[in-house]
Amino acid sequence: MVLEVNDVCEYTPEWNGNKSQDDPILIKYKNPTMQLYKNLVPQPQLVLKVGADGKADGGETTVTINNEKIVGDMISSIENLNIKLKNGTIIPVKTGKELYGADVPQIVSGLIDEVGSYLQGILTRKAAVDAKNSE
Repeated sequence: MVLEVNDVCEYTPEWNGNKSQDDPILIKYKNPTMQLYKNLVPQPQLVLKVGADGKADGGETTVTINNEKIVGDMISSIENLNIKLKNGTIIPVKTGKELYGADVPQIVSGLIDEVGSYLQGILTRKAAVDAKNSE
């Protein structure tokens, strides 16, 4: 069997009316490999509490999602995103890591949240492969 997949995929965010723009922001991201999946999908941490008698006395599970790592590692390029500051300075943003740049204003956090959420869904979705049995 041969599985055919794209190695780079595209996403156009809805953030700030982006989809209706003449030149919308376009996110190009890596189709997750098993290595990306292993590194980016959070693993639950189970903490058990043990009472004085040595018996389990409840516990808790924590999961931490690192949106910055997901966005930084999965986005291969960003098209049509330039931030113009009031002083006339233009900050081009071309990668996921650049979204977290020191000069990038916090106003883009909504864009980051939307893209991060989308990419999390891509990482955790189990792909179904259409298969036909031939006789």
